[in-house]
Amino acid sequence: MKYKEWLPDWLELYQKESVKPRTYKQYEDVISHRLIPSLGEYEMDDLTPIVLQRFIVELSQNGNTKSGKGLAPNSVNSIILVLHSSLSMAYILGLTKTIYVDKIKRPKASEKPIESFTKSKNTPKQCFSAYRCGSSFLLCLPAVRRSASTSDAVPFLGRKRFHGFAWWESRTLCGSRLYPI
Repeated sequence: MKYKEWLPDWLELYQKESVKPRTYKQYEDVISHRLIPSLGEYEMDDLTPIVLQRFIVELSQNGNTKSGKGLAPNSVNSIILVLHSSLSMAYILGLTKTIYVDKIKRPKASEKPIESFTKSKNTPKQCFSAYRCGSSFLLCLPAVRRSASTSDAVPFLGRKRFHGFAWWESRTLCGSRLYPI
């Protein structure tokens, strides 16, 4: 049986009633946009560790269809989850003789180096924005990480209400988070 023939059955019969609608939609997108175009023509017994690992490496290096760059490790891991679940069920049902998905090496997230905010590197004006909304202020600190060193943090200038702030970096390359002050 070809993998593209098994995936719709697996999704409809074994996942539809057991996962939330949003998860079902995510699985559907992974199947239609990633798995069927790349692995759909393979017989399920032909999905060897080498074939699966090449697929994962390709996603990690060139998987983003918009930018041509690699997919984030969490995105690749969600694709591996669908692979693992669908092939495991096929093995349990006797549709494939072996299961190799456990032999896939998962990508690891790369940590960005942490740098403290100092007067010599940046001025406060370059690193944050403050917007006044009535009597409140919205302070925008891009790329915030709680675990960074605050020993040489630059004090907040121009507002007497704020005594100081710490500068942190994001865990991801494009992450943004709101932290209560």
